[in-house]
Amino acid sequence: MRKIILLFPFLLYAGKNVFNIKHLTVIYKNQSEGRIIFKVNLNFPKKVTIDAGYIVMENFPVDTLEREFHIEIFPISKRWEKQSVKWDFPWDTPGGDYYENMGEFFTFLAGENKNIKIDISPILRKWREGEIENYGILIKAPDFENGVFPVERIVKIFNALKKAKIVVYTSLKEDEKAK
Repeated sequence: MRKIILLFPFLLYAGKNVFNIKHLTVIYKNQSEGRIIFKVNLNFPKKVTIDAGYIVMENFPVDTLEREFHIEIFPISKRWEKQSVKWDFPWDTPGGDYYENMGEFFTFLAGENKNIKIDISPILRKWREGEIENYGILIKAPDFENGVFPVERIVKIFNALKKAKIVVYTSLKEDEKAK
């Protein structure tokens, strides 16, 4: 007896999708300050809509914080390679080129270890729709905190991101559901 298997690969993408962070890197301004960058390889068929997307960090060590701190997350606007990236290379602006009008702001509160979900849905949608190229994510301190993290904070964020995932919830586009 023959088995007939029909494959609908786009159905595999509807629902929850989990991606690893790639090329996690610190770009140092000097020996005591810097920013964090990484890449996310997303690959969805055109029949899929991104409903929501998050950076998910489990057991972020907020219990070691003396006070709250803030981060800003931006899509990077220029191609870079982990092997050669620095504070001033390949960027036109030292510290990284990014879309300033597409940032997401997040506050970490002092307290117990937490599971953190940072909403990056608008960035993922712009990548998905081809409005901007996916060159990765830049994480920095807000400008009111000088735009850079001290090394102690870099270490905490970097270590949490090493275990973090990008979780994306998707559905079929309305016109595809009718087919």
